[in-house]
Amino acid sequence: MKIAGSGLTRFAFDAKKSSLVAMARPSTRADARSASAVKEGGEGVSLVCCVMLTHTAYGKSRVRLVQVSRRGDRHGLRDLSVDIRFEGEFNASYTAGDNSEVLPTDTMKNTVYALAAKHAVGDPESFGLVLGSHFLERSPRLQRVTVRLTEYAWRHIAIGEREHGTSFMRRGPDTRIATVVSGRDGVHIEA
Repeated sequence: MKIAGSGLTRFAFDAKKSSLVAMARPSTRADARSASAVKEGGEGVSLVCCVMLTHTAYGKSRVRLVQVSRRGDRHGLRDLSVDIRFEGEFNASYTAGDNSEVLPTDTMKNTVYALAAKHAVGDPESFGLVLGSHFLERSPRLQRVTVRLTEYAWRHIAIGEREHGTSFMRRGPDTRIATVVSGRDGVHIEA
């Protein structure tokens, strides 16, 4: 007995009426023979495996950083999203599972927060330079650090004709994007 809906078929093989089974092509003997030959490395089967790492990189994205600078009754607000990408000699982490030279991504995030607390965040390019040089100084395996910073604009809320000094609202959908690539051979900034 077959009761069909579009794409699904229900069979009454001592199953509950609500169980659905999708139609599939049953495997053939040839499929089974070729699968067992590959599994056993049988006659006529040659497996060639050549894998080479050409580029290793990893990173942390979307680190949200909001910094409020308090100056009397008028505050300032900087809102950034930071993406960090490390490129270097990290082959052992991919081939041997050795992560001893890999900086954890939570440490990257916490470094962004610590450096923002130590250095006031001005424009995104200068903060990207601070981050890039910090990471390069501390990791000899690191060849290049790419820091992409997206700044979201905020403005003071207007109350009548005056701006409130400590209240903010998003200025709109516009963002400012800066990319700082710091390497052992120099720095490239794109804004």
